[in-house]
Amino acid sequence: MIETSMTKKDIDMRDQVRQIIQSLDIHDEESVNKSIEYIHQLENLTLTEKNNLTQVLSEIFYHAHHTGSTRIPKLAVRVQKCITRFGPGMIPFLFEEIKQADSESVSYFGKSFARLEQPALEFIVPKLIEYRTEDDCLINIIHVLSYFRIPDTVSAIGPMLIVANHKNHQVTSMALYTVGRLIQKLRLEAFSIPNKKHIFDSVFNFLSSPEPLVRKNAARTLGKMLRKGLLSEDNEKRVLKTFLKITGKDDNHNWDRAFIVRREAEFFLPYFKLVATPAHKYTQSFRIVGKKLLCAHTFHFTIEAPLIARKIEAGQFIIVRAHEHSERIPLSVCDWDEDRGTINIIISAVGKTTTEINAMKEGNYFKDVVGPLGNRSSLPLSSGTCVVIGG
Repeated sequence: MIETSMTKKDIDMRDQVRQIIQSLDIHDEESVNKSIEYIHQLENLTLTEKNNLTQVLSEIFYHAHHTGSTRIPKLAVRVQKCITRFGPGMIPFLFEEIKQADSESVSYFGKSFARLEQPALEFIVPKLIEYRTEDDCLINIIHVLSYFRIPDTVSAIGPMLIVANHKNHQVTSMALYTVGRLIQKLRLEAFSIPNKKHIFDSVFNFLSSPEPLVRKNAARTLGKMLRKGLLSEDNEKRVLKTFLKITGKDDNHNWDRAFIVRREAEFFLPYFKLVATPAHKYTQSFRIVGKKLLCAHTFHFTIEAPLIARKIEAGQFIIVRAHEHSERIPLSVCDWDEDRGTINIIISAVGKTTTEINAMKEGNYFKDVVGPLGNRSSLPLSSGTCVVIGG
């Protein structure tokens, strides 16, 4: 029974809302477009009606990443804008969806949420602490914050760095990633001097994490701080020194074992204003300094490669390329001399490439030698006799 106080216009509008909800097919482009056009014509919708329409429309967010068509993701963007038109009243509903959404769908819910700006920001920042023990939910909340663009978003960085000290490294990584995104988006004047210092001190500490993904995102965030001009001269020197260490370009050549971390540090090195160590200091010639015949078609080579010799450990290998157009082949390293800066390999000619290498003479140069690669050999901690047989 419809209340007698409702006008015919109200009744017609509610009928239209029901019709939109019943007829909408999120897999059909025409159906979604027509529904959005009808919704734009409706006025004075109640909060319940807005919630019901949002619930039906937002179903597309769960399908946008699982379709071979480009049309559905484009429709999802239209739906984001449509939901935003409903206003801040949608914040509680969107937040409930954000909590349970998968990692792909949360981006669409997050962008809709962030479009609601200040009210949405004030709603979600306290949730960082409230949901600190619910890892999946917390990751989604942090992810959503990366889509905000308003200046006050800087207020979310402090709580984010608090939850970054989490036992789950995925939470830490997402927090560092989002801090980096916000640094990139927000204007320089949004960051006070104490704020810059707090962000730097917190993020820099994560470079010592045992988790490569955490170190990677910490390096990326520090690099974005550098490019934004948020680092003091002293802090810039600290980051440069650390990035040179990560990439093996300091005097110790003790680089980070994780490629994803080295790649981040390498990318930002050109942005430092300070003078870095000249590149020629790290050049290796890969000259053959010794060659001797062991038996038929088998030679022992000594190669000049000081950086590899300083770093290599038992069980690791190298990849060599004899000439510009040669095949790249992996080879075991049988010995090395850190003081002389040389490594030793044994080549038995069994194919085209190994025959090419065995034809090289003392004083020739390998085009490339990459290494050390792989993991070092390890022995069990228990004491006793160990027998090693090689073939």
